[in-house]
Amino acid sequence: MCLLSACAVCLCCLLVLCSGLRVGSAVWVNNVCAGGGLCINEHNQDIELSHCLFFNNSAVRSGAVCFYQYNTNIDISDCQFTLNTAYFNVGGVDFSFYNENVLVQRSDFIGNSANLNSGGLRFYDENSAVQVRACLFRENRAKYDYGAGLGVIYNQNDIEILNCTFESNVLIVGK
Repeated sequence: MCLLSACAVCLCCLLVLCSGLRVGSAVWVNNVCAGGGLCINEHNQDIELSHCLFFNNSAVRSGAVCFYQYNTNIDISDCQFTLNTAYFNVGGVDFSFYNENVLVQRSDFIGNSANLNSGGLRFYDENSAVQVRACLFRENRAKYDYGAGLGVIYNQNDIEILNCTFESNVLIVGK
C-alpha cells in the first residue's frame, strides 16, 4: 500500500503499478508538469483521494490529476480543484481510457481551464461504473468542445451524475 497523508506541499507525482494508494489531506500547489499535479498511470487499483487541495497547477494535459489507462476502484471525496490549467485538455481531473468503478463525491471544481476541452472534469473513452455525486462545478472554462464543467466523451458505460451544481461554466466553441 502507498500512503501520502497530511502533506504541506507535494511535488508532481507519477504513479505506476501502485495498489492501495490512499492520499489524505494533501496539498498540490503551483506545480508545472507534463501530465498533472498527480498522474496515476496504467493498471493501478484501490485509489483514494480525500480532503486534498489541488491549486494553481498547470500541465500540458490534465492540470490537477490524470488517471490514465486501466485504473480501478477510485474514490475522490471532499477534494477541491481550483485554478488548475492545461495547455491542451482538462484543467481539473481527467479519466482517460478504461477506468472503472469510479466515485467522485462532495468535491469542488472551481475556475479550472483548458485550451481545448473540458475545464473541470472529463471522462474520455471507455470508462465504466462511474458516479459523480454532490459536486460543484463553477466558473470552469474550455475553449473547444465537450463541456466546460464536465465532459463525457466516447463510449461511456454506466455513468451517473447526481445532485451536482453547475454554475457559470463557459465553453467558447463547441458542444
